[in-house]
Amino acid sequence: MRKILALFGLFYFLNAFDYTSKEWLTLLHYKKTFFGYESLIDDKNFFVSKEGKYSPKEEFLASIKLIKTNPSKFACKFPLRYEILNKYLYLSNFSLKKCKKLQKFLKAVNPNKAVMIFASSNLNSPASMFGHTLIRIDTSLNQEYLSNAVNYAAYVTDTNGILFAFKGIFGFYKAYYSILPYYEKLKQYSDKDSRDLWGYELNLTKDEVRKMTLHIWELRDIYSYYYFFKENCAYNILYLIDVVKPSINSTGYYDNSFSVIPLDTVKLLYQKGIITKLSYTPSLITQIETISKPLNYNEKLLIVKIANGENPSIVDKIKSDEKKARILDSSVRYLEYLSKKKHFTREEYTKRFLKILKKRSKINYISNYYYKIPFNPVFSHNSKRISLLKGNGFFDFGIRLSYHQLDDNSDGYKKGSSLSFGNFLFRYKNKKIKIQKAGIIEIKSLSKRDIFFKPISWKVDFGFYREEENLILKVNPAGGFTKKIKNIYFYTLAQTDYGVSSKIKKGYELGAGAEVGAFGNIKKYTYYLSSNYINYFSGYKHKKYNIKLINNFKLSNQSAFVLSFKREKINYFNSEIEAGFYFYF
Repeated sequence: MRKILALFGLFYFLNAFDYTSKEWLTLLHYKKTFFGYESLIDDKNFFVSKEGKYSPKEEFLASIKLIKTNPSKFACKFPLRYEILNKYLYLSNFSLKKCKKLQKFLKAVNPNKAVMIFASSNLNSPASMFGHTLIRIDTSLNQEYLSNAVNYAAYVTDTNGILFAFKGIFGFYKAYYSILPYYEKLKQYSDKDSRDLWGYELNLTKDEVRKMTLHIWELRDIYSYYYFFKENCAYNILYLIDVVKPSINSTGYYDNSFSVIPLDTVKLLYQKGIITKLSYTPSLITQIETISKPLNYNEKLLIVKIANGENPSIVDKIKSDEKKARILDSSVRYLEYLSKKKHFTREEYTKRFLKILKKRSKINYISNYYYKIPFNPVFSHNSKRISLLKGNGFFDFGIRLSYHQLDDNSDGYKKGSSLSFGNFLFRYKNKKIKIQKAGIIEIKSLSKRDIFFKPISWKVDFGFYREEENLILKVNPAGGFTKKIKNIYFYTLAQTDYGVSSKIKKGYELGAGAEVGAFGNIKKYTYYLSSNYINYFSGYKHKKYNIKLINNFKLSNQSAFVLSFKREKINYFNSEIEAGFYFYF
């Protein structure tokens, strides 16, 4: 009887679910290529067949054969594959409950629901410039600190930033899925890296979350090559969702895309209806700024002193119990921040921490701080942008492949962060089209300095830029400081500029100077003002001045009206006024 059922099941399966079905291809991470199929998993231990990486058919047949001959070996290594194949083919009566290590793993994880976690960007970390996504697996107890985090990341030992960028872009790093206690990732991102965390609950059933966990087991200690722009954390995390909901095909959305950006993948899941509830976890920096906001400068200074070892009793001179509580509560968090930055030993941290807590216990004030939820990144502008601008005697068309700049509305993005790859500008003038700019990479990190935090502001631009009639390959690094006064950010940078072109005198120019500017926003209005001066003292010797003001009026989440003014002098003065639109997609 069982043989008859198996034959019937095989007939049904091969017609309804063969090796070209979406479910099987997704389960093995296959993608269609010009020559057939190829799995994005590079580790041979992920396959049963030697031809498995490139042949869904051979992997399918080899899997069936192994289940028939040694079901425990297959099932305990590939439990989700076993469940799916055996569901249709009735190849074995082997129960996954007999896989002791697997059952121990499932009991420890206790999968109940899944939450997509988005960590905001960190420009000072090359691997985190665009942010990061991971999945949190919650238990039936619904306690975050008991949850587990599923992460995908490259295994990196290099400390050289240039080497890291090169190897990361061209796939020289192996990357692995890992599962670890969520509180460890929480401390890394929220505390050490000072990044706000957003949690988006996924619309998955308990059984689908269990299947996701089975697939995570299949991926343990399995590597694939990491590519910074495409096969990165954001892209590979999507596979965990596609495996249990193949109809979503979220990875397929990026089959013809040059890049995959973490925030864009979260938006995609929202659009597909996979995201339901929202949660927000403020970083240590956000907590300190919020709690200490009502305090004046001298009261904030006490926070710094206490965290750096002074006796917490110095708050006794403050009359208000609320202010005393805010000072001590901020001190605990600032002490934690300094500890994460390794300003002192763990022993010293513990000593200071206990002193602050002892003093805080004597203050008759119950703290219940409210952390305002910022603009939900899901509703921020998309990363690609088209600009259509009409100037005085010319028309500009621009396209940016990613991500965000200071002249964009900052809702959902970190203030003062500007990062763009592939930023092109074309100009139509006098019936001719010329390329004005081909920005390969342009980064600005303008983080404000205050009594607690002392970041260095910096920028680097690299690409082709037109000056007068010449298109010059330039690299323009700079460093300096940013200060926030009320709601306006002011910055100043010392910069160098090096350009190469056969069209200019001596073929190159090298100079130094400064850039100063201001930026901010008032509701839907965003402004960005910058002024540059560079004295080229080597090669083509000359001076350059310019001032630029860009006004952005947000029309919708994905469109804006733009009005800009620019005045520049190299060998002569030139002024430009432009008006038009930005469209994001």
